[in-house]
Amino acid sequence: MTTPVAGESMWSWLHRYSTDIDCPTGVLADRLGLPLRPDGTVTRVRLFGIHLPRASTTHLTEATGLPSESVDGLQLSRFHGTGLDLSRLDPSNERSLTQVVKHQWLLPHASRVCARCLAEDPTVWPLWWKLGYAAACPRHAVLLLDECPTCRIPFTRGYRRHPRALSRDYLVDVAVCGSGSFHDPCDQLLCQLPQHRISAGLVAAQLAVLDALGVTHEPGTRAMPPTRSAKRPAGRARDALTMTGRVPPPQELANGEMDAATRFAALRDLAAMTLACGAATDPNSLFALPRATHDAPPARTRTAQVNDDALAAALETVWHRDRDDLAPRVLYRSSPATAALAGALLLATRSAMSAASHDELAEAAAPVTLAYLASRDWNKHDPLRWSGSCEPIARIVRQLNRPRRGRIVDARRPSPGLATGAGTRSDATALRVTGDSARFVPQLMPTDLYRAHVADHLDEVADATGRCLASIAAARLLGASSWRAAATLLGIPEPRGRRAIERVRKVADADQFWAGVAACLDALGAAGDDYRAAERRLSTLAAVPYREWQRLCRPHNVVATQQRAQHAAVYLWERVAGADWRDSPALEDGWWPRTTRESRHEGQRRFALQIPSGLRADLEKWASTDTPRRSAGRAAA
Repeated sequence: MTTPVAGESMWSWLHRYSTDIDCPTGVLADRLGLPLRPDGTVTRVRLFGIHLPRASTTHLTEATGLPSESVDGLQLSRFHGTGLDLSRLDPSNERSLTQVVKHQWLLPHASRVCARCLAEDPTVWPLWWKLGYAAACPRHAVLLLDECPTCRIPFTRGYRRHPRALSRDYLVDVAVCGSGSFHDPCDQLLCQLPQHRISAGLVAAQLAVLDALGVTHEPGTRAMPPTRSAKRPAGRARDALTMTGRVPPPQELANGEMDAATRFAALRDLAAMTLACGAATDPNSLFALPRATHDAPPARTRTAQVNDDALAAALETVWHRDRDDLAPRVLYRSSPATAALAGALLLATRSAMSAASHDELAEAAAPVTLAYLASRDWNKHDPLRWSGSCEPIARIVRQLNRPRRGRIVDARRPSPGLATGAGTRSDATALRVTGDSARFVPQLMPTDLYRAHVADHLDEVADATGRCLASIAAARLLGASSWRAAATLLGIPEPRGRRAIERVRKVADADQFWAGVAACLDALGAAGDDYRAAERRLSTLAAVPYREWQRLCRPHNVVATQQRAQHAAVYLWERVAGADWRDSPALEDGWWPRTTRESRHEGQRRFALQIPSGLRADLEKWASTDTPRRSAGRAAA
């Protein structure tokens, strides 16, 4: 019987056991009762090395005689409540692992390695090498390796993109890399891997992480079991993990005490902010930076003071990454892609490991938080959409996230009496958003008002989008609690409103922008047009009644056709109701048989360009005085 080494991973122990008894790993996994996928042709263990259900643990202990504590110690779930939060993991659904990997620092199907440790014994791989926090070997002071230098595949005998199944026919040579196919595995000797020396600072940072994880790594020893001082789930929590099949959330301590779970959550949040803003010019001196201001972007230059060039390059690569990368929140919050990047982040966030209380953590996190907020305001881009997992860090973000003068979202000033519709100024404390106060604001700001007061303050924004944004901003001046609430108040369709709100980043001067919107509100209040009533009146108009359309066209020598009567109804939806013509009920498919949406839109654009100004005025006057009726029969014809 092959006894697991203290701190060894399940993957390592299974391969050693397979070699000792000359049994392929796939056959051995089946005999030990490990939970296998129902693939049939290949052998894959469900959540291999991450979590083992209680039934499989019982079967394994009966087959090997190992105590259940030793079996549990082979799984990454032993770090739940310290370095990992596996509360999102559902052992009955392997796909739940995807969400865990996006937010937790673990390598579910790979491992980093220490070249010198494997040179001494290539058969035993510590479990903590599979964590994203693994950057350096404190025993040998070398940087861990991410992939084989020969095949360029991450370690643990897999393919380039996914783990390999366990073989039922071949024995594994534990002395070589072995990645790739079974027929042509990589023959790189694990005892001849390259080594990269690191600084004493990174060694100390890695030791602090291992201490918080409860892993001892003293000179001359392998990774040892967790110390008694480590905060890990109690027996009742572990019973819930194995009996209910779902990992319980870690316990939190009261009175501001820093437990291991809080330390690692803070480390991940600070690392995400560091990557998002590129605030650190030197990972060794990040928390000695002066307080950032809103007047200049944070520095992003490379410095020669970093002790390890690989660490500087790792951080700089992420800082200069294209912001259009897929899922930036995943990029910044998931496990560091390389050991060099992990080492740089451990140095940059080492205060999270040394803070004794929430207050100390907040004080240490203030500089990088301010740099993150400054970068967000300068670039008008927030890649994190802040959703921190550590409450002390989230609290310091809320405290430091105080609006500066001219900031778009907080420059909401009361406007002349649109709350009452009387055209007089109302008290700001009594101003409330109601349907009555918003009825004077159209979904699209009138073109003349928009171009006179707002257009010059928006850079590279189309007129239709800018007019929509100006109307939403006007609703915010009336007191709407958010941009989305303002768009909903005006009845703007959600996709169109969202696209307009995104153009807030294009505002060149916030004070001038809001002054222009306020001027538009003054003009709208003076005009007193009720756009909501116009919307209700025109919502039943499919086409201008044909006799009325003939009467309107005759003085202007315009040929009155049924199709033009329908285009006129769409035109009135924008000019009188103040809404986007593309949302007009008169453009519904039922009123335009045997036509495509593209042809209708093109015809509407031509109609709006070619209609005489006199006919425009007469048509708008008719729509304002008469009550239009739906002309179903003629429109369908």
